[in-house]
Amino acid sequence: MNANAKRTRPELDRHPNYYFEDGNIILAFDHDNIMFRLYRGLLAHHSQVFYDMLSLPQVQQPLNPIPAMSQLSLSGLGSPQPSRSGSRSGTATPRVDPTSHQEVIEAGVPVIRLTDRARDFTCLLDVIMGITPEQPSMDTIEGALRISGKYMFDGVRMWATAHIKKRLPTTLEDLMADPSLSVYGDRTLAARVVALAREFELGELVPLALYAIVAYNFSDPPIPSSPLFTPLNSPLSATLMIPTTPEQQQPQQAVWQPNVNPIQNPHFLHQQQHPPSEGGGGAIDPLGPSLTALSVIHHTLPDADSIRVRIGAQRIHDAAISYLFQLREYGLMKISCSRKVGQYQRTCAAGNVHAVWSRPQPPMAEFIRNPLGVMAVEGKAYDYSTMCGDCNAAGQAKHIELVANLFGRLPEIFMLSDVMVAP
Repeated sequence: MNANAKRTRPELDRHPNYYFEDGNIILAFDHDNIMFRLYRGLLAHHSQVFYDMLSLPQVQQPLNPIPAMSQLSLSGLGSPQPSRSGSRSGTATPRVDPTSHQEVIEAGVPVIRLTDRARDFTCLLDVIMGITPEQPSMDTIEGALRISGKYMFDGVRMWATAHIKKRLPTTLEDLMADPSLSVYGDRTLAARVVALAREFELGELVPLALYAIVAYNFSDPPIPSSPLFTPLNSPLSATLMIPTTPEQQQPQQAVWQPNVNPIQNPHFLHQQQHPPSEGGGGAIDPLGPSLTALSVIHHTLPDADSIRVRIGAQRIHDAAISYLFQLREYGLMKISCSRKVGQYQRTCAAGNVHAVWSRPQPPMAEFIRNPLGVMAVEGKAYDYSTMCGDCNAAGQAKHIELVANLFGRLPEIFMLSDVMVAP
């Protein structure tokens, strides 16, 4: 038996950016087969958990001096000094036991073995080192948020929270600026945001994220995923695929793992599978892009929020129908205006839906499905050439009033008793 066969752990690759030869602490991610060699002072300076972990007697031994890099602080956030006497509030992730990860290897360099994803820790270090792009992707934000919440890197958590709130809509002003909620793309990000908000107590993100799912027309031609992140190889695809080659049968490292087990989620949309072909390969009935997005959404949403989507959709439709009776262009409001409009002096079309649209069914269906989006657009530019100026002005004002009313009702509609929406 050779020396390699006696090893209890495989050799780990060095991280290409975060393995410093003079580092005095090693973080080993066995699952990803990679290790970081960093500076104790850098980790302890930014993290209460690492401060406690590295202060334990069993890892106190002669180590390399900590270079000036350990004094780096988060750009724009100051130097977060952790409280040395106790834990800090503000994170939904349970605190890590500092005694559960330690092991000492040769040359007196301590190694800490972590079960987190190396990619997430890389995102966190990028933030600490100040090398993240000005507009970081959702993957970077989520990775940094996940690690900072678990290990109490408070400055990084502040950075991630500030970015996610800045990039995603939470207020009526945000909705008016982007009535289609295009930031959520095919709505898979909306489900991801809801799950993330539940994990990290970011409740203000939830109402419009749930509304974005409810109001999206999945029967329309598909649109790309959100511009906030590059489409990932979701573990959903691995769940639905039949392996056809030995390579496909090997477990693959997923970049992002939804929090919900698809088997436990009653709304998960399974893909129909064909039996293997004569050649031994497997095949599946491909879902269309819209159905694939629906599958990912229901796979990702926490169970309670899947129920909120179903009930909220019905409540949104009920509210929209009630609003139709207050708007002049849909023909359900009892109004008659005798003013003359245009060069041909036709009677104002307020209250006469067939004089406003040649085919009124599509705009009505759109309004019932997405009343906030329609009213936000009409609130900014309400101008029907077949209506008089007074009716156009009154119609625009009514849309502004109703969009604010419905937006304020979103927590009630989606049964979010602990969430208040900002005007």
